[in-house]
Amino acid sequence: MKTVANWVRPVKTGKLERVGQHQKPLTEIEAEFGRVKRELAEVKMERDLQKIPDVLCEGVAVKYGVIEQMRQDYPVPPICPLLGVSVSGY
Repeated sequence: MKTVANWVRPVKTGKLERVGQHQKPLTEIEAEFGRVKRELAEVKMERDLQKIPDVLCEGVAVKYGVIEQMRQDYPVPPICPLLGVSVSGY
């Protein structure tokens, strides 16, 4: 809620265009570093998701249990297709 308040307050006072001006622009190296960090995190997630136990022949309840355990560390949408369940069904 505090984050929302940080945006609502400038809107009410008419100072929204000033939000974020105190931040310095990223250098080319900082931008590349951020991109590489995101890519590494994505590759690690894909690697770890390939280690999912062989539950493809199990029922939906077992698959949902695996998703429940893994959602602590990974977002649900990439896990569901690997297990053959829909994200909306979960």
